[in-house]
Amino acid sequence: MDAHELYRAGVAAIRDRNDLAEGRRLLTEALRQDPTNDAGWLWLARTLRDPAKQMRCVQQALKANPNNAQAQAFKARLEARLGGDRLLDPAAPSVVPQDAAERVQAYLEQAQARLRAGDPEGALAAWLDALSLQPDHPMALPQAVRYLSRQLRWDDVKALLQRALEAGTTRPSVYLTAIDLHQRLGEFGEADDVRRRLARLPTADEAIVADIVDHFLDEDQVHEAYDALKAAVEIHPKSQKLLLRLGNLCHEMEARQEAAMYYERAARLGVRTREGREADARLEQYAPPLTDRERGSLLLAWREALGVGLLFLLMAWQDAGLNFYRLGPMRWLGVAAGLVGGYLLVTATSSPQQRPLARLLGGRPPAPADDGGVSQLPVMPPAARLIFGLVGVTLIAIAFYLVFPTAITLVTQPNPPGFYIPSFAEVFG
Repeated sequence: MDAHELYRAGVAAIRDRNDLAEGRRLLTEALRQDPTNDAGWLWLARTLRDPAKQMRCVQQALKANPNNAQAQAFKARLEARLGGDRLLDPAAPSVVPQDAAERVQAYLEQAQARLRAGDPEGALAAWLDALSLQPDHPMALPQAVRYLSRQLRWDDVKALLQRALEAGTTRPSVYLTAIDLHQRLGEFGEADDVRRRLARLPTADEAIVADIVDHFLDEDQVHEAYDALKAAVEIHPKSQKLLLRLGNLCHEMEARQEAAMYYERAARLGVRTREGREADARLEQYAPPLTDRERGSLLLAWREALGVGLLFLLMAWQDAGLNFYRLGPMRWLGVAAGLVGGYLLVTATSSPQQRPLARLLGGRPPAPADDGGVSQLPVMPPAARLIFGLVGVTLIAIAFYLVFPTAITLVTQPNPPGFYIPSFAEVFG
């Protein structure tokens, strides 16, 4: 991929899948090819936790575009976190250990001391210092958000939560708080964006995902609910509740094949649970989904054709007086023609994706079906299927004529000669 494609793929990995590691890899490669992409440097900074490394990325963005307002604001925030704009009282004694965890603990102890001294603003400053090292700290972030919310300083609350989200937090509580804040501020689109990211979070449990899906369904956003459930199922592939819920949603969307697939996955996990029993019961309403392995199988196509050949063999046996020794070469030729004709007819109608036949004939993969089924195998072109079908029907007609000479003679002659009925010993002896 070129630099632009790598950049777009990296942004999608961060924004849509919350995959910071993959986004960082793609953006790094993109910036190697095009170091003048100021937006790429800013997105790369969002994947980093170290403020010093973030600052280097922001400086590269400003080097590429000095007028980038977003980079300038990002730089100002980083300078404050790195010590350019300290919120702690400069006169206060400060003993900061080198280890980051110990530094965070020291800031938390400072915050408690400031609270006991009746100085909530000083405590806020200490919490902010702790958050500069760990943006989603489970004690500092709730305390700072709670204090700022009481002061109605919503922009500051939003900035803290956004910083934690950009740092790649895996704490669902941070996402839920951000959703509540956006809802309070009337920023419903932003709240839905956070919901989409939360649904893809490995630490989001079934109840959280269910609430997200319920919200989208209440808002008549069925496809958003589907995307959230599908992302959650990919992360939690053994969750019967999520698999059943996704199967039910696919059923409501009339994607029957996909619904059957998720019901089957849920049932395979066991039918002792309520969800497993319900999935198993619903699965009875569907035919098993056809996989690409089955669609492209040459052996399965010949197996269907073998049924046609067997039918012609039985007809030839009947016409020969129920005696295989009297079939003769013409009837055997008819059986072979029926077998080949059956294969060609099956290929033209129910099995046009056989490997490698379909590809050799210039076939292409089909478009997604209305029922949600997607196949990656090429399909024989319509012209080739038509030719196969016509030849198959012709061979079957010829086979019918070859295996029924006695029957045809009896029908066409008004006074047929007497025919021989074999004894039991001759048939089975």
